[in-house]
Amino acid sequence: MNKKIICSVMFCLVYALDDCSGFELSNPFKLPISAFTDKGKDSILNDKELSDSFKSPKSAYNDKEKDSILNDKELSDSFKSPKSDLNDKELSDSFKMPDSKYINLEYPSINQQNILKTSIVSDVVDYSFWINIYCQNINPIAGFQFELPKNLELLDIEGTRSNDFGFQLHKNNEGLILGFSMSGDVIRPVVSKSTLESCSIIKLHVKADKESIFSFPIKTILAGPKGEKLSFKPTKDELLINDQAAIFSFYE
Repeated sequence: MNKKIICSVMFCLVYALDDCSGFELSNPFKLPISAFTDKGKDSILNDKELSDSFKSPKSAYNDKEKDSILNDKELSDSFKSPKSDLNDKELSDSFKMPDSKYINLEYPSINQQNILKTSIVSDVVDYSFWINIYCQNINPIAGFQFELPKNLELLDIEGTRSNDFGFQLHKNNEGLILGFSMSGDVIRPVVSKSTLESCSIIKLHVKADKESIFSFPIKTILAGPKGEKLSFKPTKDELLINDQAAIFSFYE
């Protein structure tokens, strides 16, 4: 009896298994609407598809080379100022003074100029005193003219180096001084390393207006042997008049 029951159970199991042989066990767990259900067995997404999924579709660099988003040229172009006028210029051109009269001079030539200076060579009495005018000239001087400002009264004149070359001196009450040689002599250029005292060409006895600002610009003309105007380096000297600072200067 027991044998008949066991045989009947086994028969039923075999029959049940035979009915399920065409049904895949994985079907109940498959996602029917998944975009990945038809992918290969080994990988849902292969390497290329995975990298494409994370790429920005609007990026300007999608089609760039894999090794570099910007190559060297593109990187430098990105940081270059397109409107800059210095891109193709030399830096030195930007700092040149186009209007400077020294722009075409060599360095030694800038220092080789006629130089005028002055100093007080006497005591100051009631704002009157003697001044020396020095000329460190590199050119022969055939004549000179000095015109004093209104706040500096001319009292007297005295030749120094100009006397040595036979210059005649003339003055008027307006503070104008002239010096020249009737025989055509010239004040020769000073030798190198000459002392300032040896460069004096004239002494002036003057009186300062004590109510004015102590600034005394002296208009100056130097002439060469052919009557040409000689250039000189504008200078300023700060002197003391009764313990007050005074500026003496020369200009053309």
